Amino acid sequence: FNLFVPTPANLALFSGIFVGFTFYDVIHFYLHHGAEKSVIPHVRRMRTYHAIHHYKEPDRGYGVTSKLWDRVFGTLIVPGSKKSKLGKA
Repeated sequence: FNLFVPTPANLALFSGIFVGFTFYDVIHFYLHHGAEKSVIPHVRRMRTYHAIHHYKEPDRGYGVTSKLWDRVFGTLIVPGSKKSKLGKA
């Protein structure tokens, strides 16, 4: 890989991947263990959305911090819609 991308670019790329994944993992942990106490309404809504993904709609609702990619890929959980065919997680 070093033949195609200089070392400083490799460091920047892998540092960005590491920081991005760490941020994602911390948010995911918080949604599971502390978000119900959050003063930020969006965080509480995303916790509920994420819990629905785990317990009712395992094939939908993959977004942890945002529903953007669920809209893009057609996996958005719509309240009142038919339950997924896979059943409980």
